[in-house]
Formats: sequence, structure tokens, C-alpha cells
Amino acid sequence: MLLPGVAELRSFGAAVLRVAAMAEKDAGRAVVLALSEPRIGIERLREEWMAAAKIIRPEIWRRMALMVRKSGALHGWPAKTTEAEWDECVATQHAAAKAPLRRERGGEVFHDILRVLIRQWMTGGGTVSGQWLCEAAGCSHPTLKRALHRLTRYLNGTRPPVALTRFPTDEWARLLTSSDRIRCTERYAAAADVTVETLEQAIRALHCDDVWLGGVPGARHYFPALDLVGTPRLDVTMPAAGRRADTAWTAEVGLRPAAEGEPVLLAVHAVHFPGARCEKSGGRRWADPVECLLDLHESRLENQAKDFVDSFAAKSKTP
Repeated sequence: MLLPGVAELRSFGAAVLRVAAMAEKDAGRAVVLALSEPRIGIERLREEWMAAAKIIRPEIWRRMALMVRKSGALHGWPAKTTEAEWDECVATQHAAAKAPLRRERGGEVFHDILRVLIRQWMTGGGTVSGQWLCEAAGCSHPTLKRALHRLTRYLNGTRPPVALTRFPTDEWARLLTSSDRIRCTERYAAAADVTVETLEQAIRALHCDDVWLGGVPGARHYFPALDLVGTPRLDVTMPAAGRRADTAWTAEVGLRPAAEGEPVLLAVHAVHFPGARCEKSGGRRWADPVECLLDLHESRLENQAKDFVDSFAAKSKTP
């Protein structure tokens, strides 16, 4: 179980008990509680973790472990955590958490497939197999078949392996009409003296693996020639196990939910499909270019969105 930015011992204690319940339910596996940039000191976390051993049955406690990433350093109990173990834990958490969602999201699966294909087109990923698409979008083969039939005029073939030959303008327009609902967007305003610049710095200080910077900064990362002065707001994408992302950390960086009509400083978008990816560069995690493009449209930066797509079209090559 991965938790970003835990700020209270009460929350930590509740998480420990949840992990114990998971270990009790499945006696055949070890269960890891992973904390990303908690606001609680390492020594205090260690004390609370060891105190839990007095109230949890030994046969359960032996199958529990704690991993903590704080200020770039890794800590772990009962054994020291390595970078490889941390990465594996995060990847496992994401894959396991997202898989069940596919049964609940119905028609949104098509748009997940669409976003995966557009990302391949934007990043020059080339043709992909049907199995790869099913795993990335979290869908069945019959669902994929129906989606590819709908996208036939944009594809290089009628069956996998497939790739987009051009940007699917019509289907993208349909996605835009429901992207707010699909991404379960939450909007925040400043609760204190917070600017876009200080907010970005605060988010970077979280060192949270699940907060991926998008919007204008993300678009500039992929397309430095983006014609826009300043950054009107920040957009971040977060992988989510449920319908909404865990945004408890927003209060810790001086934000509160925005009221109707109030200027938005931060928009948080949830992404649910298993193949969601970020790019690591310059000490940051960037949302993929498809999410950045959605962010530009949501901010009504239509000219910039068009230039952004055109920049990929100019260099895209379909095998």
C-alpha cells in the first residue's frame, strides 16, 4: 500500500492497521506499507512502527514491512530498503490497484485505448500488438476489437499490430467533451500566499512518485517552443486506485478546494488505466504528452494545444 505525504500519526496508525488486515486476510503473502515523503520524522515513524508490534499478532507482524522515502533517502523496517525494492513496490501497487477498475468504467475504456494509441503516436512508439494494448488499457480483446473498428480510418491496418497514422481529430473532440468526468478533475485555490512558482517548488519538495507535472510546464517539457508567456495555473496527473486520486497533500502545500467561479491555482487529474506512465527528467516526473494536451484544452489554450499537436505531427513516422 503506497501513501504520499502522510502528515499525522493517526493516519499512519490507521494505515498500519489496514496493512495488518491485508496480511491477515491473505496468509500466503507479505504486505508492504510504503510512505512517500511523509511529514512525520523518521525516528518517530520507527517508534510507532515498532510499537505496533505489541498489538499485532506475531504471525501477521512477521509478514509486514515498512518502506519510507523521505528527502531522497530510503529507510525500511525490518530491513533497509533498496532503490530496486522501492521501484518494484510502487510498480506492484499501481498494477494491482488499477486492475479491478476496468469492470466499473464501462464506455470510458475506449478513451483509455485512444489515449494509449495517441501517446504511442506522439512518442514515436510505433506499432503495438493487441495483447500489449489490452494490458496497457486494461481491457479485454473483444473490447479492443470494437475500439479498433471505430478507429479504422486513423489506423495503419484493421487488426493488430496497429499504430495511428495521424492524429484522430474527431475522436479527440469527443474525448474533450467528457475528459473532466473521465479524469475526475479536482480544482484547488490558494488557502494562503501561494503562487504558481511557490506551488511548483512545494510539489517538487514532496518527492512524491504519484504527482506528475503536466499543463503548461509539462507541454513546455515536450515542446519548448510553446508560445505562451507565464503559467496561468498548474495541472498534475495522479495514478489512482479509486475514482479519485488521493489529494490529502494539497492542504499541506497551502491549497483548498476552489469554490464555483473562483480562480484555480491547481487542477488534479486522476488516471486509471494500467499503462499510465510518467517521464522522469530534471528531478521531476512529467505527465505524458496526452495528459498535457488535455490540460491545455481545459485551460482554454486552444492555439497552444494545436501547436503542441502539430509539433508531434511534424516529426511522427508511422512504421
